[in-house]
Amino acid sequence: MANEIANTPELESCSIALKCANEPREMLERCLDSIDDDVNIHVAMTPNEELRELFEERDVYYTVTEYGNIARSTEASVNQAPDDLVIVMDSDTWFLPNSIRKLRESLITSTITKPRIEFLTDSWISGVIANKRRPFYDRPYYPANPGLAFRRSELAEAVGGQIFNPNVRWTEDADLNYRLRLAGVSVSFVPEAVLMHDAISLAHELRTAFYYGVGKRLSIEENPGRPSSEDFPGSIISFMKEISPEALQKTSSQIGIPATLLNSIWRIIYLSGYNAQKHLDRWSVD
Repeated sequence: MANEIANTPELESCSIALKCANEPREMLERCLDSIDDDVNIHVAMTPNEELRELFEERDVYYTVTEYGNIARSTEASVNQAPDDLVIVMDSDTWFLPNSIRKLRESLITSTITKPRIEFLTDSWISGVIANKRRPFYDRPYYPANPGLAFRRSELAEAVGGQIFNPNVRWTEDADLNYRLRLAGVSVSFVPEAVLMHDAISLAHELRTAFYYGVGKRLSIEENPGRPSSEDFPGSIISFMKEISPEALQKTSSQIGIPATLLNSIWRIIYLSGYNAQKHLDRWSVD
């Protein structure tokens, strides 16, 4: 394959595990063009003729997965990558120069590592969303996707065999975080490695809130011992603490008043998703 180039001798070979669905061809081209290191590429895609043609033109190995299960697509892209060192990517992200190399170097001494993620903005509301998301993604210890890099076999053994549980359709990284803490595996943070992320619309952000709530409930069902603050009455108590004057003042000083208000709305929708799955059981994986 054209993209299977011999690696430099000082680093182990590495694969980019990319997942995509119905994104524009130009978005995938931007992602692929940002790969500036000698690595292999494996794509897990939902059925899409235009993207299939792109990958065949570029001689990129791909497999087809079902639509609507992010964790399953991610796990497929990781498991079928040809190398044990893997970096996970989404189609709406791209690397800044030398970021892949920085992540690979970090894996010399780490089992799992993460880059810094920067969100683009194209409107006032996308700037608010970026401010809201930034503290979450900047947590050094939290394995937020995309951009995670890891030693696949070592990590899989530590967390029970599956890195991303296909039964947890959404919040697959939060589910992984819980199992990482149980296993005592720490995440390394490489801020010099930067992943750029497209601007996020308000509709996408609010839809994400609901599905993240569903995902948290699915993870609880898969991990019965996992604690939850989303069940009644704990969820009410937790939410009231979050919207107390002291908490709101602290949060707004960090991310601004608009992002703080959005965060409260997001939390309500998130709890709705959690309880919808708990009581309706609509999104469980057969």
